Amino acid sequence: MMLLPCLIHLNQADANGASEFDYAAILTIIYTAFGHLSILTRLAALRWVEVLLAVNPEAVFNNSPDLMPYLLKLLSDPSVEASLHIVHSTVSLVGSLCKHPVAQRVASSSKEDRSGSRGTNVSSVQRLFTTLVSGACSVDSASAADRERANLLCLRFLYDLVQRFITDPGMLNEKGNLIITDLCLALGAKSVYYVMALIISNLLNPKQAFDIVKMLNQILLTQPSVLTFRDFLHNIDLEKEANLFEELYRAWCHNPVALLALCLLTQNYSHCCVLVKSFGDLTMSVEVLMELDRLVQLIESPVFARLRLHLVDRRHSAALQETLYCLLMCLPQTDAFDTLRRRLQCLPGHMLTEPNSSTSHAVKVDFDSLLAHFHAVQRLHEEWSLQEESLMSSVQGDDCNVSRKASAPVELGFVRSTDVATPKIANSTQFLVKGLKQLGIEVLPPPPPPSDST
Repeated sequence: MMLLPCLIHLNQADANGASEFDYAAILTIIYTAFGHLSILTRLAALRWVEVLLAVNPEAVFNNSPDLMPYLLKLLSDPSVEASLHIVHSTVSLVGSLCKHPVAQRVASSSKEDRSGSRGTNVSSVQRLFTTLVSGACSVDSASAADRERANLLCLRFLYDLVQRFITDPGMLNEKGNLIITDLCLALGAKSVYYVMALIISNLLNPKQAFDIVKMLNQILLTQPSVLTFRDFLHNIDLEKEANLFEELYRAWCHNPVALLALCLLTQNYSHCCVLVKSFGDLTMSVEVLMELDRLVQLIESPVFARLRLHLVDRRHSAALQETLYCLLMCLPQTDAFDTLRRRLQCLPGHMLTEPNSSTSHAVKVDFDSLLAHFHAVQRLHEEWSLQEESLMSSVQGDDCNVSRKASAPVELGFVRSTDVATPKIANSTQFLVKGLKQLGIEVLPPPPPPSDST
């Protein structure tokens, strides 16, 4: 009802050719409606932004510096009943905003403090945007999809979304898959994964990067909504898409098992063999072992049906077998170990001795350089883990010192620790007398009872 007068005014202004309509005022009302208790009201407010975007897109972009934070807040709505509808509608609006022709021009010319990001490292995002633009649009033949990737609005939204995931693990666990899959449908999985890879590589610390890559890799290998992108990666042309593959590789370096899965998916089996052998130099944490267990389960899923067929293909069999046997040696003897061992036992005998007959093709990707980057990232993770352990130890040490200081007055003044174990203190009365004597309190024995005189 609050928006009905604005609708009448908007229709009149449009009929009269007037441009004095107060878009800022109606957007303020819409932002208020975003916080309404009713789900239908919030959905209607999202629809209103779409209407205004269709009527006057420049006014929406110029007068809505706070729009993206409101949309992020809607996505983090904890109510279960609102999750599905709100997420779908919000992500749909984000897709319309990020893909709009006005978005790139307005976003790239806007001031840094109008990013709509509270607490965001704006200068880092701005530098990353400059890299994006120079990388995606440096040639005259840049496609529309490449130019879409260089949209600062999309970059900043995805960065703020990642920060929400990091600060709110519940949102990551409960809605992460839904939000990312919807974004892939709205913006294109290729664009989303490309920008997310840049954010992970340039703006996140090792622990944050590990968790985000874990989620993205799980979506990539399991969700039907990214089937087209998954098939694209399976048949990727490294001559034409070297930049995309390298960015994904650098980001996936933060999660060794996810990186191995990416290389298996893209059929770089020779590099997989080298990569999995380097796992012996890594600290195999429980989390990494759990990731290996999930990877074995995925190898048995329809996603990797082609990989299983390549085990009996002379062009790929040798490198792939060596990779899987190395993976088997990394696994503890769990159900995953037995599953992979049974799969390898199914191979024909002659395939086990077949020399590698795959032909190597010159590609633009420098795998040696990428492998060196992987080792550097893993060293960074080890240093990060040591710093966290050192910090935890210092905190625990301080807590112990405080505890000892707090408990000292209780134990001090009674007995020394050496006296506790001595047999001289035979009972609790002697223990108390000993403690009082150390405090300077002399305890006199009770007088003997008077004797009865007869």
